[in-house]
Amino acid sequence: MPFLISKFYHVLGRLTSSAASARPVVIVIHPWKLAYFRIPKAANSSIKHVFSGALGLPKLEGVSQTSDLYWMSQDPNIVEILSVKEFIQRGYEDCYFSFSAVRDPIERVVSCYKNKFLRNTELSDSLASRGFTRSMGFAEFVSHLCRIRDHKSDVHLMSQSNILSYKGRLRAKTIIPLPLLKERWKVIQDYVGESSNVCLDDLPVINSTNNVNESISLDPKVIRKLRRRYKRDYALLPFESD
Repeated sequence: MPFLISKFYHVLGRLTSSAASARPVVIVIHPWKLAYFRIPKAANSSIKHVFSGALGLPKLEGVSQTSDLYWMSQDPNIVEILSVKEFIQRGYEDCYFSFSAVRDPIERVVSCYKNKFLRNTELSDSLASRGFTRSMGFAEFVSHLCRIRDHKSDVHLMSQSNILSYKGRLRAKTIIPLPLLKERWKVIQDYVGESSNVCLDDLPVINSTNNVNESISLDPKVIRKLRRRYKRDYALLPFESD
């Protein structure tokens, strides 16, 4: 029991780290030699659901199979969730197939607001500790997130290019725009099938905010703020569907 308590607080400390380079964002699946750079609100839950099923990972009571805590509690010989820095320093960059799915930053922010502020009944500690409140309308929410330095942001609002980078370079070898993920998921299925003889399911729809009916006002002022806030993402990452 003391070991489990110690491990829990170690995991909790990594999940709440404010340093981008120390955040656990790379799911490394050793039997497949595959690394998934996770981006919250970009099919992250759907991808993790498929991987956990294909690996046959055990369920943990009271812990969602799509949560970081779930992945960080698995056998590290099978799967680990590492920071980008750890991933590079352990030498996985050159010998593991790595990929990520990215989403237009404005769409991602809207999805985060719908999920965390409109659908959920309580605000997460991570957002509350950064001064957000559930009473915020979308425009106020955007103004507040734009005042927070990117490396101190909640991971749902951090720039995707920051999440994917180490020492100024994007580290995922394959970056897939969300509109093309369903089509290009076959690349991941083929790789895992050929390298490990494992058949990955097609991606399900999990934790989508499409069923949140309340409309979000995207007036030009809000759009300009978000495009300034995420200008590095727009400069470095592919978001177009063609």
